[in-house]
Amino acid sequence: MRVRAGIVVTGTEVLSGKVSDRNGPWVSERLFELGIDLAHITVCGDRPEDMEAQLRFLADQGVQLIVTTGGLGPTADDLTREALAAATSRRLERDASIVAGLRARFARYARPMSDTNLQQADVIEGGVALIELEPTTDILAELGALKGSRIVVGFAAETTDVLANARKKLESKSLDAIVLNDVSQPGIGFDSERNAVTIITHAGADTVPETSKWEVAHRVLDAVVKLKAERKTPSVRR
Repeated sequence: MRVRAGIVVTGTEVLSGKVSDRNGPWVSERLFELGIDLAHITVCGDRPEDMEAQLRFLADQGVQLIVTTGGLGPTADDLTREALAAATSRRLERDASIVAGLRARFARYARPMSDTNLQQADVIEGGVALIELEPTTDILAELGALKGSRIVVGFAAETTDVLANARKKLESKSLDAIVLNDVSQPGIGFDSERNAVTIITHAGADTVPETSKWEVAHRVLDAVVKLKAERKTPSVRR
């Protein structure tokens, strides 16, 4: 008897149509390669109650395997763990080996780790975490090294020592500017039409208080225009 599976794709941005779902089709292809029949693909927003409802629906359909996509990070809208715990009536337990791995990873980059990152080590009671970490190419650093006369702007999602960490990336990746997002702030950034950022250049920092993401984008473009103008203005020697 072949195994039947269901997929829960999570993300309000996917549900609203702002972002195309690439995770669901990719997981579906991998399941097919393994000889597993896919019975359902459902999409729900980032509310834990909606995720729990989708998980219960698939369980009621009698599927033997449920795959979820997303929602396992350290930010406020990463709630898949909590929804799964509620749907299965099980506790979340902190895995010491994952905590050690997280601390080692942050130490390798000489960065402090905030407590919000620890939730990534929470595992469903009786569950087993399958983690295989591989180093990836630092694309932004490569762009900075190859920029020539171009202006390169990066984005930094930080939770602790936000200014210091963003400035470190500005220097280490040879950027002209970096847009700092403090992702520990609830209600803005992820799953919101509003954000608050700090645009950092080598000359200083410009704080953009909470406003629409449209306005944030304009402020970033203004910073780029200013950088270009400064490059065109010849220096005066005395």
